[in-house]
Amino acid sequence: MREHKSATEVNMRQLRIEKLSENNLRFTKEFDCGDCDLNEFLKEDAVPYQKGKIAVTYLCFYGEVLIGYYSLSNDAIEIKGKAKNIMEKLKKRQKTYPAIKIGRMAIDKNFSRAGIGTKIINVVFGTALIQSDSIGCRYICVDAYNKPEVIAFYENNNFKKIKSKIREEKTVLMYRDILERN
Repeated sequence: MREHKSATEVNMRQLRIEKLSENNLRFTKEFDCGDCDLNEFLKEDAVPYQKGKIAVTYLCFYGEVLIGYYSLSNDAIEIKGKAKNIMEKLKKRQKTYPAIKIGRMAIDKNFSRAGIGTKIINVVFGTALIQSDSIGCRYICVDAYNKPEVIAFYENNNFKKIKSKIREEKTVLMYRDILERN
């Protein structure tokens, strides 16, 4: 059984993020975020996705304990409503806009609600800013689980919903404009 500190004791400055590799793959075996789909992705799908150039997975460590992960890929999103009006004022009329997608993100259930998810969002935001200087990228997007606590988490991290006509979908497409600093 692995030892860990309680979530309230996590010093954010001691978090370390590493790209998934053969050197750190062994840490994924004991990871448990409490969601079977997210656990399964990390343990069974992350490596094939990475080898197939579909998504790259990053592991978040606290000491030698894997406490979270996220995967990133390229995407494009269609912006509607108020955000679309902003883009039109910039004379950037396109059907879709480039984005970095958070494909999966999970925090170990022993470390949930400690601010680690927000820390990861901030790292992704920084990655998007850096990448946007080399490859066009205006947004970060995520297909968030359609659960009130998940939607609230992303809204608290400055994501907005893209309106959908279907109300009972499993996920809700959300986005964050990297040029808006909130």
